[in-house]
Amino acid sequence: MPVAPFREPPQRIARWEQVARLTADWFETDSSAGGVDPSEMIRAERRLGLALPLALHEWYLRFGNLPKVWNVQDEVFAPHEFEVDNGYLVIGRENQGVFSWGIAVAALGEADPAVTIVGPGEPNHLQVAAPTLTEFAIGLLLLNVKFSQSRLFRANGQIPHGAVETIEASISRLPVPDLHWYASPVRLFGDHNITVEIDGGAWLWITAKESVAFERVVCLAEGVGMSWEAIERPA
Repeated sequence: MPVAPFREPPQRIARWEQVARLTADWFETDSSAGGVDPSEMIRAERRLGLALPLALHEWYLRFGNLPKVWNVQDEVFAPHEFEVDNGYLVIGRENQGVFSWGIAVAALGEADPAVTIVGPGEPNHLQVAAPTLTEFAIGLLLLNVKFSQSRLFRANGQIPHGAVETIEASISRLPVPDLHWYASPVRLFGDHNITVEIDGGAWLWITAKESVAFERVVCLAEGVGMSWEAIERPA
């Protein structure tokens, strides 16, 4: 019997249930005790003099203390590290410090506001990373799958010129919106067994739980001229 494909639920609460499942599936982590103490969020609000969005409370109270999920590459801040900069509540930082992720202070009253890329000295005109905080969390989790400490099949490399359309047309798109990260756009493909990440139409990452799905995509990519920067097949 085929397994149902990955689906990103449309409602905010359902997305957090998806986060719980993905955390267990890809990071082999039980998220049931992965939240911060509620007092940390209260202290952050008092220190900042701001009410934090409902979705941010939900994220941190359920999953905010899972560094092996959120902080394997980039940095998601602890509540005491939240800061306001140029009109944004900054909640995390890219690993090389090139940009941060923030929520517009003017949008903090929304239950599930957008997350924006905030760069040094560039307060208001950079791109939206994800249209909602819940979609940002799911996107970040899926991008971090390739760095998971679980036993996984992995490969990555530069996509040959003209080959991205063939790869994208041959793999099911995950129902996650285009993300704007290190490259733009970042698109995610796959199912419950594999994630395929294409960064800016130029770089391909494959992460899989089992060899059949992995080798299918590897063969597809090599068929359009792909060579690998790195490839890992667990014994």
